[in-house]
This record gives sequence, C-alpha cells and structure tokens, in this order.
Amino acid sequence: MLADVSESRLALFGVAVMVSAWYGGWKPGVVATSFAVTVSAYYSLTGPHTPAELRTAILRLSVFFFVAMLICWLNAALRAAQENLRRSELNLRSLVTNAPYGICRCDSAGLILDANPAFAALLGYTSADALLGQHIFSLYPDHDQWFTLADFLRSAEPFKGLTAEWKRKNGATTLVRVSGRSVANGGGAGVVFELFAEDVTEHRALEDQLRPSQKMEA
Repeated sequence: MLADVSESRLALFGVAVMVSAWYGGWKPGVVATSFAVTVSAYYSLTGPHTPAELRTAILRLSVFFFVAMLICWLNAALRAAQENLRRSELNLRSLVTNAPYGICRCDSAGLILDANPAFAALLGYTSADALLGQHIFSLYPDHDQWFTLADFLRSAEPFKGLTAEWKRKNGATTLVRVSGRSVANGGGAGVVFELFAEDVTEHRALEDQLRPSQKMEA
C-alpha cells in the first residue's frame, strides 16, 4: 500500500516537473524537481523501514531525479531550438523585406503568392498586398517575353539575367533583369518559384548614351 502511495506521489510530481519545465524553462523545472525529491524523501525515508524498503525507496528517488532532470534538459533544448528557429525566420524575413532587389514567389500557374516592398516599388505600388493574386503574365506588355519566362518556369531550372519589360501600375514600362529558381512548397505539394528582379532601366539608358561615343572613338 505504501509503495503504491509512493509511486502515485512520484507520478504526480513528475507531471508537475514536466509542466514547470515546459512553461517556465529549466530553472522552474529544477526547482520543482528539488521540491519533489525533498518531499518524497521525507515521506519515504523517515520512520521505521527495513533495509530492503530503504533500498527500494532510494532507488525510486534516484530514478525519479534522473528522469526529472532529463525532462528539464530536453525541454530546455527544445525551447532553445524553437527560439533559434524563430530568430532565423525573423532574420530571413528581415533580409527579404529590406532587400534592394524585388523578390516575389509565385505558384506553378504564375499567380503571385508573396512579394517584398522592393518588388512593389519596382512596379509603382505602395504595398505588396496589391500584387498578391495577380498573374505574372499581366506584367508583360510583350507576350513573347512572357513565354520565354514561362519556358524557364516550366523547366523548373534556375536561370539568371533574363531581360524583359514589365508594366508598372501607371501603365509605363520599366526594364528589369529577372532571375529565378524553383523551391519546394513548404505549405503543400509541388513547387513554387522565386523571382528576383532588378531595375536596369537607368543602366540601359546610360549604355545607349555611351554607345555613340564608343563608336566614334573606334
């Protein structure tokens, strides 16, 4: 009967240790473990006991202490991993949000799923939310250029330096250099495409200005 009471007490304390370690971290878990071992030792070791009962009680307390400390360590490791993952996600999102180049993700049909502020600014929008759900095809006044991009997307092979004209919100066009790659879709089956766009309108205009002088020098 006493053994059953002792086991029930340790099981209850074990739950308390797990809850403390999960919600409070390893320090509350260690405090709960120390309290549980102290109380259990008081009730299990005080009073008259045979040597066999004392050995059994000490063995149970030792096993409980080991398991409780293991629970605290595992919870601490899990919380640390979750915190590192959260920080990595924040750093990655900050990197994409503050990138100087336009970045967007689209599905296999060409619908824009996400975009960073630079991508929206490139097309004359104040918010990237206005672009969500739009088709990449709608950015191309020249359909042949869209078919070229579609061929790359269909092949799911990475590509770089694809030059095209994109249509801005006000109807004007801007010259962009597009690179892209396919990545696994974390939210479901299949793949999504990441596109990286750089505005090269000014760079091309400068090249056009310098070309006549280069021909004259030649």
